[in-house]
Amino acid sequence: MLHTRHSFAPVAAVLVTLLATGCGADPATDPVDDDQVDRQPLVAEPDLVAVGTGAGFTGWGDPVEWDPEQALLIGPSLTFAFDALITTAQIDAAPAAALELYDAPTATPLAAEHGLVAADGHEFLVLRTAKVTEARAGLPTVAPDRATTAIRVGDRTRMLDLAPFDSAISGDHILVVSVPVGDDAALVLTEEGREQTLDLRTGRRGEEVSLLYQRPTVTVSGEFDSWVRSQGVTLYNPLSPGEVPLRGEVDDAALLAYHPQTGWAEVGRAWLTLWLDLDELLDPLAKITLAAQESFTLTDAAGRTTAAQPGEVTVRPLLSSNPSSGVLLFEVPEEFRSGTVRFTPTGTVTTIEDGEERSGQVHSISVGPPVSVQVERQ
Repeated sequence: MLHTRHSFAPVAAVLVTLLATGCGADPATDPVDDDQVDRQPLVAEPDLVAVGTGAGFTGWGDPVEWDPEQALLIGPSLTFAFDALITTAQIDAAPAAALELYDAPTATPLAAEHGLVAADGHEFLVLRTAKVTEARAGLPTVAPDRATTAIRVGDRTRMLDLAPFDSAISGDHILVVSVPVGDDAALVLTEEGREQTLDLRTGRRGEEVSLLYQRPTVTVSGEFDSWVRSQGVTLYNPLSPGEVPLRGEVDDAALLAYHPQTGWAEVGRAWLTLWLDLDELLDPLAKITLAAQESFTLTDAAGRTTAAQPGEVTVRPLLSSNPSSGVLLFEVPEEFRSGTVRFTPTGTVTTIEDGEERSGQVHSISVGPPVSVQVERQ
């Protein structure tokens, strides 16, 4: 028995040697474990731009906190704000799955549940959006189809539809941009022909439309007060037929870089914007429409006069519950400080005479003191 055991020793040694050296195995042709392949992180395209949800932003990386009041772009229809940045070459499986990323240009989900790795020589800028209030967005809204958004890296620009991530509507989304290591990237917002940029590595804005972010306070004191006389029709006044008083005030005021009625102000200029509430106080049937350009004049502190931009202001008839409607726009220097607005009403009127609707004109016959406008900057 001892001899028999010793007689198998050389064979066993040979078998061990063959197994150790993989005898009969060809590494180039042997099948690879599919599970092992499936668990590999996704290697991103060099120009990847992806979006996702903010649920996966916390608990990993080394985020740099940003002030969303500074890392902010405001446009006529879209607003973007960011409050944190992570710079990394890899997003591990857990956060990648939680981010629910998809390719921004194609809206195709990324197979990144096992992680996402930047292309060779590249890194990711991972940014979290922040919600801003409607008051902070602060512009009259227009249809977002007038806007275009893009990511610019060096001399390459990728046009993207980022409207769903408007920070005036919702926050807590993620933007992932692949860039060459150390290179800058910019979010480019173009609306009505005016371009604005935000550096996605530093959170700094360009200086294209600075007035949008200064938000000066405009204060108006005084009321509009004038009498008009009608021509072509006779407005009701038992003491002086055809003559009626118009009174009103400014409901709100702002100094804007953009308004839908006039578009963007020229560089270095602004729109002094006054929202009006005007009433006619004697004739309940009179429907008066004033020509803004002929009826309102702004005089600045240096004595220069500027007529309002063309437009119409409707006057609310006596006893009517309908709102008056009108906005005055004056083109002023961006650094405008103060002035007065004079009211000399001129326009058209319709009323009922002898059971029929008739039309005529109105013009001012007496004018009250001008309204004062002051602009305060922080």
